[in-house]
Amino acid sequence: MSQFFGGDSQYLVEQKKKHKRLLLLILAASLTISVLITAFSLIHQKLLYITYPLAGLSLLGYFWFRKHSKNEAYTLFSFAKGARGEKNIAQLLRRLSDEYLVFQDIILDANQGNIDFVVVGPKGIYAIEVKSHKGQITYEQEQLMQDGKPFERNLIRQTMNEAMNLHDFLLEKIGKEFFVYPVLVFSNSSASMRFGFKPIQHVSIVQAVWLEKLIAELESKSEQDLNQEELRQALQMLLQSN
Repeated sequence: MSQFFGGDSQYLVEQKKKHKRLLLLILAASLTISVLITAFSLIHQKLLYITYPLAGLSLLGYFWFRKHSKNEAYTLFSFAKGARGEKNIAQLLRRLSDEYLVFQDIILDANQGNIDFVVVGPKGIYAIEVKSHKGQITYEQEQLMQDGKPFERNLIRQTMNEAMNLHDFLLEKIGKEFFVYPVLVFSNSSASMRFGFKPIQHVSIVQAVWLEKLIAELESKSEQDLNQEELRQALQMLLQSN
């Protein structure tokens, strides 16, 4: 079993809590307004000039709350799905041998987001970005596609930037050049792709079930000789400062 450091993404945890509170607030407000309008209409049922406008307002309020509750529910589901995907990848990485160090939720710069996982093997360092999208993942017209449509953001560039930022951090803290492998992994079992282990724009893109084999493949080809202790100390400093 690998040596594991860190825990669930604080960003995902905080966003789940935030949107859960908003969803409950919207639902509570919707119910309260509906009850108040219904009660007022019953009390003043003879005053039609009041009742009809209130009924109209109630209908408008229903559609507004319905729309916003759906939006919040979808957002909450997305963050929950992302958190669940990272948990699945964490379980996979825990299965690596004790020669590997695994760090979860590494933040190099608060303005640049986090790296979901950093894995340090005997010969390789891996910056792993996890996505929970499903569908057919292809590479067309120099961009990654989901079911024939471009992703909402450039996932290849995001993953590459995280690896480069980690490289720069290690160079600054340790004073040595390390090659960092950028890896984009799809945690959803319904995601399918046919890239093999051949990098796309220098980024390895795999489905979760192939992650361990990818790391083993890259380890077998790497010529780096790593001092894991100095890497562990540098990365643990980041976890303690988050």
